[in-house]
Amino acid sequence: MADITEIVATIGTANTFAGGTNNPVYLGIAGREFRLDTAGSDFQAGATDTFILGSGSNVTNANVNDPTSPQLTEPDLDLFPVYIRLDGTDEWCLGEATVTVNGTHVFTNPNLAGGAANQQIWLAGQGGTVWYLRRTAGTPLPSPASGTLGGHVARGSVDQYGNIHGGSGNFTVHKVSLGTFQIVFSTPFAGIPSATATIWAKTNIWNIEDQIQIASIDTNSVIIKTSDNLFRPADRDFNFIVIG
Repeated sequence: MADITEIVATIGTANTFAGGTNNPVYLGIAGREFRLDTAGSDFQAGATDTFILGSGSNVTNANVNDPTSPQLTEPDLDLFPVYIRLDGTDEWCLGEATVTVNGTHVFTNPNLAGGAANQQIWLAGQGGTVWYLRRTAGTPLPSPASGTLGGHVARGSVDQYGNIHGGSGNFTVHKVSLGTFQIVFSTPFAGIPSATATIWAKTNIWNIEDQIQIASIDTNSVIIKTSDNLFRPADRDFNFIVIG
């Protein structure tokens, strides 16, 4: 379980009249908030500011805006929402927000993708003060088990050629042989997970009697085999889910 040692927030204020703010701005991530504030003039119209929390910190009150006290961990990144929040009575026109954790995990919101008026957002009490970000780079890590289902999930849709058509993004597919596919997890499970799979009619209308089975599974990968209605190995599209 990797510790979070550095968080870098790049915040761009839109270049528009009265777009800046002197009110406090906070970053929510991994289950807590941090104040984004340096000794300079932050959040001025048309400016892009960089805030470093943790290793190499450049924020004021760094000791109370430190992801190592208490220690946050990378699995927490996908358990809690990531957001930018404006406090106070000011209005602020946000034009860009990107957060990078440990140089690997990146969170942003593609809706702020340029300088047009509809690619900016005014944060204010009249219309909302929070802007949420989502993961755009880096692999989600397994989280501590919660309840009976566990916290690590890999799921996907795969066609008969081994191409991925969607899913959790934390796996690769290797076509081993006719009707045999290996799903390799980007991050191993802590223990042997559970898995299920179903035939998926992506490229053809398969026979209802076509078969799919979990041939083997361990903490690193699962072998899935598909066959035709006569139980002969055959390539088929399928969906799968692995949880542990």
